[in-house]
Amino acid sequence: MQFLLNRRRRRRRYTLEEIIDIINDGMGDDIDDELQDILDGLEDGSITLDEAINELIYLGVIPGELIPTPFPSTYWSVYVTTTEPNQPVQINVLKKDYTAGGSSSIQVRFQGGPYVIRIPEDSLSAYTEFARPGTYQIRIAGILRNQDRLEFDNSRDTVTASLVSSVGVIQGIRNFQNADKLFKDCTGLTTIPADLFSLVPEVLSFRDTFAGCTFLTSIPAVLFQNNVAALTFEGVFMGCTRIVTIGTDLFRYNVAASEQVVGEYTYYAFKDAFNGCGNLATIPTDLFRYNVLAADHAFEDTFAGCLALTTVPTDLFRYNVLAGEDAFKETFWTCLNLATVPADLFRYNVAVSGQGYGATFVDCINLVMRIDLWGSGNLQSHFVGRTVNFESFFKEFMFTMLAEGEAPALWDVTGATLTGTDAFGGHSAATLTNYADIPEAWGGP
Repeated sequence: MQFLLNRRRRRRRYTLEEIIDIINDGMGDDIDDELQDILDGLEDGSITLDEAINELIYLGVIPGELIPTPFPSTYWSVYVTTTEPNQPVQINVLKKDYTAGGSSSIQVRFQGGPYVIRIPEDSLSAYTEFARPGTYQIRIAGILRNQDRLEFDNSRDTVTASLVSSVGVIQGIRNFQNADKLFKDCTGLTTIPADLFSLVPEVLSFRDTFAGCTFLTSIPAVLFQNNVAALTFEGVFMGCTRIVTIGTDLFRYNVAASEQVVGEYTYYAFKDAFNGCGNLATIPTDLFRYNVLAADHAFEDTFAGCLALTTVPTDLFRYNVLAGEDAFKETFWTCLNLATVPADLFRYNVAVSGQGYGATFVDCINLVMRIDLWGSGNLQSHFVGRTVNFESFFKEFMFTMLAEGEAPALWDVTGATLTGTDAFGGHSAATLTNYADIPEAWGGP
């Protein structure tokens, strides 16, 4: 085996026959079944040479960093800015489906150092340390299989995510179906290119992609324009505290966004999408106009904690008629400055069920509650025959209510099963003009 390593260091290419001979010479009679399978596959043509090399690296027969294959000419560029000498940088490839066959093959080349090939089984990584503080390029190429994903990980004593300072258009990585947590906690990112995902239309999931990017100041209006297959944007910008506005067409082309079960995973369209975006001041009217398949949990916690939000646009959810189980649970939780919501906000959402309105407006202390959220005089016909939970719907939980409004008489609806434990708890006649009419179970006197 030492013979193999010595020859690898001279960085020459080997023929199939030479590789087989080298492995046989090095392992002799001790070669195990897995290695024999690789050799048999090479000989009968059932696996490619690249696939064989990847398997050999994974088995530890040859070290990935010594593979002499030229780095691909098309690759994704990521730049990290280190702040201390010998600061470690790590990139992980995380496996999503442990039952699926085939392994991802990702090549990483760090500026000024050797490149490596890693085959993920659980969570394998490319790792280096840059001797001096500065900005360095990382090149990434290869193929991802079975929705495996890349992540700039904050483990192994690294803070890689926080060091990412800029990124180029994603290219040179085939089958890039999973963008989950790709830039999570990348606090060094202030901007992202508008065409970042333009060459990877196969992405299915943007779950937590930019979560925790606290210095990201804006979102390109057409960021997801080419990602028509995307199923979920759950938590995509969660905790991006410096984002102030959202483009009208941000999700216009993502018509497949919905509640979907793929293998052991469930995708929810826009759950937590802007949760904790404390400086988000406005929401465009047509933000979800084209996402007509959004169903269960679609808008759960979507704008929770958006402290700067003062109003909700008319028709925001008009076209989301499939919004179903838990669809508006905690949607505007603790939007402390939210003062007005439009009539008919939920008029067209006729499929809402489960805890569909649980804690929707909890601690919205400046909100003037209104009775026509489901249409003027429309409560009976809207909910007849349905089962919906309104627990803590407009409850004062941690703060003191400041505005005055009128509670919709949901407790009077007949022919439906509506439950509203503490739906208006914490209020008084000073904040709800019909407070005396609210049953005790619904948070009344």
